[in-house]
Amino acid sequence: MAVLRRVLRNSGLRRVAAAFLGFGAAEYGVWVAVLVFAYGHGGATMSAAVAVVQLLPAAVVAPFGAALADRRGGASALRIGYLLQALTIGFSAVAMLAGAPPAIVYSGAVLAAGAVTLTRPAQGALLPVLVRTPDELTAADVVWGWVESVSLMIGPALAGLLITIDGSGLALAVFACVGCGDRAFHGAFSEHDRTSRPRQESTSRSERARPA
Repeated sequence: MAVLRRVLRNSGLRRVAAAFLGFGAAEYGVWVAVLVFAYGHGGATMSAAVAVVQLLPAAVVAPFGAALADRRGGASALRIGYLLQALTIGFSAVAMLAGAPPAIVYSGAVLAAGAVTLTRPAQGALLPVLVRTPDELTAADVVWGWVESVSLMIGPALAGLLITIDGSGLALAVFACVGCGDRAFHGAFSEHDRTSRPRQESTSRSERARPA
């Protein structure tokens, strides 16, 4: 519990952890909802095919996500990732609820999977900026593992409940709202982004000025 208290004392880490919990729940919940939808429209074969297709963006987008975090800073990249996640999941939700062809729904799900891939590199770039001591960074790494595990349980459970109530479309709509909530935490990131860039730039200048 001392590890958790150390993280909760840092307001920036608290907000980022809360947003990351929502992000993880949405990531895993959307995965379940889309696969259930695919199973209902094409059986196990279609569900397996959609699962594979959703994995492709992770390999394609991940290098761009890391480059975006390096160039724009972790906070800006995180805001972009959460915004794209909310928009793409929302697109899939609208398509499902409107009765659009399954191919359109799957396209939105693939785009959402790509948006999700942007978030993790941004998290990795932002954490060292938010912490104040090495012990706090170690504690944050531990807590982030806990958050990941909890979101892995919450997301699919919530998806199952919402699917039972009114199908996969409702589940995606709720997770899109969760993505909007994650985006609302951007105020905590903005200040750290502004303060971290001068530090990073001064470090780079000092390294360039250092004699070989």
